[in-house]
Amino acid sequence: MAANVKGGKTSLKRVSELAGVTQSTASRILNRNPKYQYAEETVKRVFAVARESGYRTSQLYRSVFTGRTMSVGVITAIGSFYNEIVKGIHNRLLRDDHAILMGINARDYDDAEEPTERQIIARLNRQRVDGFILRPTLDDAPDDHFRDIIDMNVPLITIDRKVRSVYADHVGSDNVAGGRKAATYLADLGHANIVHFAGPGSVSSYRERAAGFESELVKRGCTIQTISYAPYQEFREKCELLFARENRPTAAFCSNDNMAKIVYRVLKSLELKIPDDVSVVGYGDQEVCEILSPGLTSVNQSPYEIGVKAAELFFERIENMECEERVPMEVLVDVAITERES
Repeated sequence: MAANVKGGKTSLKRVSELAGVTQSTASRILNRNPKYQYAEETVKRVFAVARESGYRTSQLYRSVFTGRTMSVGVITAIGSFYNEIVKGIHNRLLRDDHAILMGINARDYDDAEEPTERQIIARLNRQRVDGFILRPTLDDAPDDHFRDIIDMNVPLITIDRKVRSVYADHVGSDNVAGGRKAATYLADLGHANIVHFAGPGSVSSYRERAAGFESELVKRGCTIQTISYAPYQEFREKCELLFARENRPTAAFCSNDNMAKIVYRVLKSLELKIPDDVSVVGYGDQEVCEILSPGLTSVNQSPYEIGVKAAELFFERIENMECEERVPMEVLVDVAITERES
């Protein structure tokens, strides 16, 4: 049991006295020095005294012993989906006394020569972060793209999109299953003529959704039309031409919810009703799904859980960085259809 102490800041010497241990022992326990192991009862007593007395360890002092800064570099784009991922990462890291150093890369797709992502990585590396969790903008990026991280020998975990690097781990939603579930949902409603509004084929998550969706519909003998990603005006014109036909599709699967917003506008302009004339399913289950009228049925990717799993994988990696054999790990979070009125 911890000694009865009043709150307020105190010294390391006072903590060690109250806990009945030497000052060096108290320091090693509070700074989580991995070179020393103490009885569980002793560790609990030292932390209890420190907590009750208001003692705070010095992060700089801790990093001298452990070689760690207890911080993780997190790089994502902006949007409700990524906000939820970051929230999950933050909350899980906080439980183990780690902090986030954020880098925001608003670019959606990069090419091999685009420096933004590498610039952010370099800046966070200068802060000596213990690892990286990032949404790659250069999909299928090789090891050379992450050379600054690999040379530091710290964990690298990609979220949402995969890369070709044999060093990086990955945490994301099960996009193949998501596409398959969307196809099953529409086919079970009786639709046999369905259009797939596909995302950019250069992005792994969109490719996987397409694979799951189209393979399931082929298996069921449905007619599939695919319209690929395009800038807004071009995409809208393609939609208008498609739905103005007499033999138009009776259902649409949109690879993200933003595409579904455009489809809604087109159908309204053509005086076609959702879902009476055309059923629509989106992907992402973002806030807009509840704002649209009728509410948009969409595939929920559980972004908060993706963030939590990414942080947990970071902790697993940071404890095993000295392993000679490093096999990339992949964690896929289950997806589910959120049914609304569309």
